[in-house]
Amino acid sequence: MNILDVKMIEENDAEAERIRDYLKKLLCSLWIQGESFSAKRPFGNSGWQIELYQSLAASGLVKNCKKTVYDDGIIEYYYDSETESLMDDLIIEAIYNL
Repeated sequence: MNILDVKMIEENDAEAERIRDYLKKLLCSLWIQGESFSAKRPFGNSGWQIELYQSLAASGLVKNCKKTVYDDGIIEYYYDSETESLMDDLIIEAIYNL
């Protein structure tokens, strides 16, 4: 499966359907905001990279992710630093393939 085609988690600040759309919106945000761009809050909230990590974990492409379902229906995935580093590599590869 192409990383760019991975579905984003439903609630993401970019309101993107797929990782491809998320990365395009991120680049557009950078371009439009120019030197005012906030790498900490490109879509208004911090922690934006987690939305990509959670989407990759949910896709099943990345192993070693533990899924937790809370009483309110929220699903979160947990992973170690090695797995996060692998996800960073996948996202960088996806950016190059845009």
